[in-house]
Amino acid sequence: ADEYPISVGQSFHCVVLRPDDVDAAKCEATISCRGEDLARADFRTVAEQRAHNERPAGPKILKRRITHPLFQNVVYEKACEILKQGAPGDVLFRPSSKGENHLTMSWVWAPGTILHVDVVEHDKASPEVLGRRLVVGYREGSSEGETYEALDEIHARYAAPISDLVAEAMGHRKFLAGKQADVDAVVRREKLEAPRSIPYRVGVCDKPPGHLLLAYAPGSRSVHHELISIKPEGFKLRSKVHPTLERMLQWFKQNYQQPPARPPPPPAAPPISSWPRQEHMGAWEGNPTAAENARANAQAASNFLGGLIG
Repeated sequence: ADEYPISVGQSFHCVVLRPDDVDAAKCEATISCRGEDLARADFRTVAEQRAHNERPAGPKILKRRITHPLFQNVVYEKACEILKQGAPGDVLFRPSSKGENHLTMSWVWAPGTILHVDVVEHDKASPEVLGRRLVVGYREGSSEGETYEALDEIHARYAAPISDLVAEAMGHRKFLAGKQADVDAVVRREKLEAPRSIPYRVGVCDKPPGHLLLAYAPGSRSVHHELISIKPEGFKLRSKVHPTLERMLQWFKQNYQQPPARPPPPPAAPPISSWPRQEHMGAWEGNPTAAENARANAQAASNFLGGLIG
């Protein structure tokens, strides 16, 4: 009362410092009218504050000891909230829900598209610090993945070049903004207007995110689609990387009729056949001739197929 003289009946602004300690029966509470306390107050009622305190806890992350202007100890939802206000190319590194050996690079890949790229850490002195080797694009059982030594390097050599290529694509005369259905509609209309031509357009792929889509109509019935990956070194179409989108489109116009290369199939396991084995046909007497072998195999095959048909 000596520090803040007040009189009976006087009203003033104050903030409850410890809402959980409010005793409604005795009308007692710990309050403050200091300027600094009022400045950081969010002006909830006691009931609202208690409801806020009883909310389920949000996702937990391992807070990292990483000092870098592009790093923040935030969760997925907060990263999205921050980057929604950003521009294409903006990047934010954050802890990953995958564990202490991962970071996530949240990245405005294109307007309205935020990617979350896994960064695998190696050579860590402790769980909280940044690894000395950082791998982007790693897949289990695959040799893919590019190794970097710092967050600045990932930003400069990976995210920034791809962002520049995305901007280049969006400025190309053949690029169309919107959903895949919008791009297809334009290609169909152009085909109707010039039936002997093969119209084509480039757009942003709906799924998977982080890719472009090449839509073209070689015939009159349907629109064909091919996926375009964007690497730091260029645009990848049909396993071939081109430094510019224009070069890629010129190559495609000359090679569109060739089917895309398929990955080699995995090695086949030894076949398990139900074909009759030699010992099931009876024992051989002496060394059989080639003719005897042929007759025996033909008879066995006839018996076997006759069994299947019957």
